[in-house]
Amino acid sequence: MDRNRVLPNKYLGEVSKQYNLFDNALPHIEKEIGFFLYDYIITKNIRRILEVGTCLGYSTIFMASAIIKNQGKIFTIEKNGDLFWQARKNILKAGLVDHVDMICADACDVLPNLTQNYDLVFQDSQKSLYVEMLDQSINLLSTNGVIIADDTLLYLTNPYQNIKRSLYRYNSKVFSHSELESTIVPLGDGITISVKKEI
Repeated sequence: MDRNRVLPNKYLGEVSKQYNLFDNALPHIEKEIGFFLYDYIITKNIRRILEVGTCLGYSTIFMASAIIKNQGKIFTIEKNGDLFWQARKNILKAGLVDHVDMICADACDVLPNLTQNYDLVFQDSQKSLYVEMLDQSINLLSTNGVIIADDTLLYLTNPYQNIKRSLYRYNSKVFSHSELESTIVPLGDGITISVKKEI
């Protein structure tokens, strides 16, 4: 990553500082993953994104800064009310509110009721839920759509066995799934990219 590269939205720096102020806010995606998502969205002309796990909106703002160039929109889900309302303020201050739809709810309840197809599903929720949401995420993908799951190399380094098991199960599942073509990219703590095959 070019360390001198300018952030696509100047408010990202402000959002990054907030993560130490909220007990329930897990670390946001690394800049290098943010820039990867930004470039991927523009290059692939992604117009519809489903994000599972908004937190304070850091990754949302990165992706929305790209999707605005494609006249697209993000639908993002956050379960925690405190994080949701702060993310809403952040997205408003970043000037991206017209390109982001938000809901405060449990993603496991929301996904089965969605009817729109998405070009990209960004999975950054509770790691134990990655496998549980996988089939529904695949069903929501357009042809050649992609699921990008964050932190998927943590199973190699994370000290918590439940997280290691969850991420190992997820990687095993997507690499053996008949509808997906998957690869792991060693950016940050790893992202697994799974493209839905044409039938």
